[in-house]
Parts: sequence; C-alpha cells; structure tokens
Amino acid sequence: MPFETLQKLFGIVPFLFFWGIFLLALAFYLRRGGAEGKLAKRVRTLLWVTLGFRVLYAVSATIAQYFVWAESPATRVFLDSGIGRESPIAPSLEKFPFLFGKLGYFLFYSYGRFWLNVFLAFLCAFAFLWFLKALRKWKDRFFEDGEIELGALSVALVGWPAFTLFLPLAFLSVILVSLFRLLFMKEKLTTLGAPFLLAVLLVLVWGPWLLSVTGFSVLKI
Repeated sequence: MPFETLQKLFGIVPFLFFWGIFLLALAFYLRRGGAEGKLAKRVRTLLWVTLGFRVLYAVSATIAQYFVWAESPATRVFLDSGIGRESPIAPSLEKFPFLFGKLGYFLFYSYGRFWLNVFLAFLCAFAFLWFLKALRKWKDRFFEDGEIELGALSVALVGWPAFTLFLPLAFLSVILVSLFRLLFMKEKLTTLGAPFLLAVLLVLVWGPWLLSVTGFSVLKI
C-alpha cells in the first residue's frame, strides 16, 4: 500500500470511529429511560471499545511504521539503530538497555509517536472517572444513572491534548445547558450528562482549531 494512501487511511479511521462512538453515546443518552443501570452498562461498553480502539490503532500504526521504514535503504537504518549513548536523553534511559541496541530507536520513536497518547488517554479517563465518583459523593444531584461513565467516555473520546480543551468546555457547557433548561424548560437543576456530550461535540468539530488558537497544540505528542 502506498505511503500516501496509508497516511490518509490512518487519518480518516479515527475520525470516523470517534464520531460513530459519539453518536452512539448520544443516542443511548437520549433514550436513557428504562432499567436502572442500563445506560451505565452501555456507556461502559463504549468506554472499553474506545480505549481498545486506541490500543489497536497504536499497534497498527507501529507495525505500519516498521514496514514503511523497512521499504527503503535510506530509512532502514532507523530499524538497525538504537539510541546513541551520547544522546542527552541517554542517562534517563539506562533502565531500558534494549533501547540502545537494534530496534531501539524504532521502539523509542513508536512510544513517543503512537503509545504515549494512549497512556495519557487511559490516565485522563480514569482520573476523571475517579474525580466524578468523588464529586457524586459530595453532590449526588449532579448526576443521573450512567453520567459518571459518560464523563469517562467523553475524555477517552477526546484524548490528549484535547482533554485540556474538554475541561473548560464542559464547564461552559454546564452554564449553557443550565440556561437553556431554565429558560425553555423551566428546570432549575442540570445534571452533567448533556454538558459532557456538548463539550465532546465542540472538541470533535473545532478541536484542532481551538488547540492552535489557545497554543495547547504544543502539548501534542
């Protein structure tokens, strides 16, 4: 497969997948009536599917990178090389001696290019899940069934560094949704499910532009 085609494929598949998961989560949320715990179970499934996709995508990208570099003698040298002992980062890698041998450079590059974002997505999603559980113990009225899991799914969908956008957008969305419900539905209380989904939508649509405008694009791995 030509390299240009491979690049386009790896660009469009995550876009379609995350939009598909978002639309499923939205549909589940809008039809959340029924048995207690039904929404939470569905959203947990979407959460694990999303995190699993991120892992599978990283595996696929790593394999693809290997074969792309192996195709040309000019780039095959990267597969035969390790991190140089004279490199400024060498002292911090002493606990990983395999990085100084064959495939060492490739493994280090793949970790930084493909895998670090996966680890950060897991970390942010479960840290946010823990935070929401603690928040529910303090203010249970903020949540309906499944909305804690929906928050974790939201973070897994946006990933890193878009998580830095999601947090302020979620706060802004709480205000917007609260005003809408107060003015048009005469409801004084707002739970966090709808604001989470609105924040994810904003990130999916305008995330790259917002990262560039805010300067958070420097956090990209």
